[in-house]
Amino acid sequence: MYVLLFGQLLQGCGSTPLYTLGLAYIEDNVSKNSAPIYLGIANSATILGPMIGFVSGGLLLDMYVDIDKVSRDSVGITPSDPRWVGAWWVAPVAVACLCWLLVIPFFLFPKEIPGFKTNFYVVNSFKPGSDKLRRRVSEVHRSVFAMEIDQDAGIKEKLRNFHTALFTLLRNPTFILLTLGGCSQLLVINGVSAFIAKVIENEFNVTASRSALLAGVVLVPAGVMGHLVGGFTVNRFKWDTPSIIKFCAAMAFVVSALSPGAILHCDPVQTTGLFVPYRDSKNGSDDTSGSLAIRLDSSCNSNCSCSQEYYAPVCGADGMTYYSGCHAGCSERDENMTFTDCQCLPSSLINSTGRTASPGSCETQCGKLPIYLFIAFLMIFFTFVSTTPALVVTLRIVPQSLKSFGLGIQWLFLRALGAIPGPFVYGGFIDSTCILWEVNECDGSLGSCWVYDSTGMAVRFMAITLTGHIIACFLFLLSGWSYQPPSASIIPIDSRTPEEEHSVSKIPTFSNLSFVPEV
Repeated sequence: MYVLLFGQLLQGCGSTPLYTLGLAYIEDNVSKNSAPIYLGIANSATILGPMIGFVSGGLLLDMYVDIDKVSRDSVGITPSDPRWVGAWWVAPVAVACLCWLLVIPFFLFPKEIPGFKTNFYVVNSFKPGSDKLRRRVSEVHRSVFAMEIDQDAGIKEKLRNFHTALFTLLRNPTFILLTLGGCSQLLVINGVSAFIAKVIENEFNVTASRSALLAGVVLVPAGVMGHLVGGFTVNRFKWDTPSIIKFCAAMAFVVSALSPGAILHCDPVQTTGLFVPYRDSKNGSDDTSGSLAIRLDSSCNSNCSCSQEYYAPVCGADGMTYYSGCHAGCSERDENMTFTDCQCLPSSLINSTGRTASPGSCETQCGKLPIYLFIAFLMIFFTFVSTTPALVVTLRIVPQSLKSFGLGIQWLFLRALGAIPGPFVYGGFIDSTCILWEVNECDGSLGSCWVYDSTGMAVRFMAITLTGHIIACFLFLLSGWSYQPPSASIIPIDSRTPEEEHSVSKIPTFSNLSFVPEV
């Protein structure tokens, strides 16, 4: 186990720079208007990658672990057997080899791609064949704009001035508010990603495998399309920083408006003893021992000594779901796994379908699932539409030399306040809707939840999602309100007087915090 944990640690150390140094490198070496497209493509890859991993990993798990030594037919067990161990190790080895191959072209990249050298104040160049001066005006926040970056600072100087660079970012209100808005959105994204399959399963009474498939069909395309559309939109309209922030706030508002649609759900499965009381199978009247409270014992199964430790629902011929065949009062089971002679079913069924019960909950007739999936698709799509534009704003409002460092600090907050607590927040609220817990009869400890209140789950799921996006919208609006572009006129670098150059303050650079050798 410790070897696997160490491997995960190394994987995190190797992949994290792609989200900081890599994105900053892309933004530095492409034109200002093209950057959103490239960043959108890069963000889309972060969704396609895990999807490919899950699919390929699932296929490999159908192969036996010793795939290089024995054939699947000679093992004697199938993947459905709990003793089966799939070939989990093939994917990590294959990906490791692929990563080693990708390292070579990464090493060949120069510090700056020829033809894209930029200045963090203004890019001055003469268009070939024209005397017209082209300028790329900096949009760094006014509070941290007037800085000259020392690109040749040593490692000791960078580390010694760590607090100075950190304070520079923290006194940028637009950066802080934008980051907090991203935290609120990421909390919702990770929470929804972790539990949307469980929500679909319990609110619409579908199998776990089908709910996982539906969740993947909704999440992956919506996320990829959202990233790409967000990047192309900013590129198409060539918005400045305030306009992009307003766009992010508008997208958060749209998702907030769609969030009440998440309350859609089907009526819960009518499980006898949980949602409806037992009925006296002899006269068809309500059993005096039954109530709307959880009570699984009745006169029809009192002699069965049924255990509540294992939840194995069965669907009776009367259209009602029972906790198990035992709780339905069934005494026999035929070769088709159908329970017979179930005493808790109405006696009127004896001469028609028989007092039988089949494994699994009874199906519910509900046509709300397609509508729910469509609303969920739109919510996820519009959420990811604002992700790439928000990244573009981050790269524009921080000083040139602090782009990578700023992304690193931003990712630290996004993980600590959004990605990590998201599943815990959603999981806690979903667990609060549990009606029936698995109970260990030996020590009374609780296990997993057998039955949820689908209405309560829908309300809580919608409430958390709506709250998260409203907070994000509010923080984005505050971020736009706090933004102040560089003051006065932008003076071309090569036209500054010595006095003007001397008046510009200096701060340490963190452009090489990754210690990548300069080319």
